[in-house]
Amino acid sequence: MICPKCHKEISDDALYCQYCGTPLGKKICPSCRAENDMDALFCAHCGRPFERDMSDRVERTAKYDHYVPIESDIPKQNTDVFSSLDRDQVAFEKVDKKVHWKSVLSGVLALLVVTGGSYYYLRHSQALKVTNRPAVNGEMANGATFKAAKTTAMENYSNLANNGTLASDGKNVFLTNDNGYLVKTDMNFKNATVLVKEAVQYINVYKKSLYFTDANHYLCMTTSDGGAKITIIKKAVYYLTLHGDHLYYQLDGDNESLYDYNIKTKKSTRLVDLHVYNMSFNGNDLYYNAKDGIYVYHLDSQKNELILKTSNSFVQYYKGYVYYINNASLMRVNVSTKTPETIVSSTTQNVMNQVINVGTYVMNDQAIYFYNVSQYSGGSIYRVDLKTKQVKTIYDGLTLTSTDIQLINDNLVVKSNKKWIGINTSNKKAAAIFSQE
Repeated sequence: MICPKCHKEISDDALYCQYCGTPLGKKICPSCRAENDMDALFCAHCGRPFERDMSDRVERTAKYDHYVPIESDIPKQNTDVFSSLDRDQVAFEKVDKKVHWKSVLSGVLALLVVTGGSYYYLRHSQALKVTNRPAVNGEMANGATFKAAKTTAMENYSNLANNGTLASDGKNVFLTNDNGYLVKTDMNFKNATVLVKEAVQYINVYKKSLYFTDANHYLCMTTSDGGAKITIIKKAVYYLTLHGDHLYYQLDGDNESLYDYNIKTKKSTRLVDLHVYNMSFNGNDLYYNAKDGIYVYHLDSQKNELILKTSNSFVQYYKGYVYYINNASLMRVNVSTKTPETIVSSTTQNVMNQVINVGTYVMNDQAIYFYNVSQYSGGSIYRVDLKTKQVKTIYDGLTLTSTDIQLINDNLVVKSNKKWIGINTSNKKAAAIFSQE
């Protein structure tokens, strides 16, 4: 099935698009979980009214970088102040029509003092620099809200499942700017230098080289100091993932099969003739998701093994489990027993009684961060502690596409309203990475 909004290929039984979060086919009642037509105003099974479509609100938010109320958001005021009173029982007070000149003169004098003080301040204070930051809540800091560190292998696999727009070697951060160009910054996200002036994805750092896909999705390479771009494979490549001295990728023109590019020998080999999507590794075991389920390809024995037959997306391996999304729920499966379990169900509701639908996630060895794509969520990111399984809200008020989220040093870099912002997950402060003066 093809998503009607982003036109990417998704599972036939999906209820939501795994890439952009668009509801598909049926509207699910938040009360009884029954299926309804997408244009239904009331549930046909329990009668509960559906909340109104939020698309107009999202459109206005994206346009003005802040929430602009629409007419239906504004509560109707009761203009008849006597509607609940017996008019015959209302006693009117006598109005004093005398002008109190002392009060008037005191007010005028106070106004002149305030006006004069404001004029003096504006004339003698330093001009403020205004940055075009996204409309998000929380305190907006000046510059980065955290210092970067080298991205771990797990963070890299997780980021690459979400278009791979950020990676770090511990000396520099390599990421895309607001235009999608490949840039290099220091570890404080400052002193940005453009390395490739075109939209790139799937950034992989290998020694002093950067491997990525360009605007045509060709596999390319450049040096970390800004050398010339070299095209390696002039065919559409997706889910490019570095492991050891090899780059694994999906070749779009060959039935979306799994390929291995050896960096040292510069040769490519087809490994699996299936529709392969994002990947994660544990030693010589390559875990990936395909149309019909979750698989592991054993690099040593060159054998392919089905772990679980299920609709899924965004697979990540961690300590004997493969984490994935199934129909807007966050799941995991034990790779030994092949037993699945639910971590966050799509029937879960937050404290505001809003349904949580998991659209995408990133993870490390501490936590999972996922974006709620429910049309009623208000753009929330949640954190799931891997030890306690506790779920809590990290940030609200974001306007993301489902893959605009990256993880570095247990902090987040997300794109909201087409601007990258850094979110410190400890103190929940946020700031634009690339400020527009």
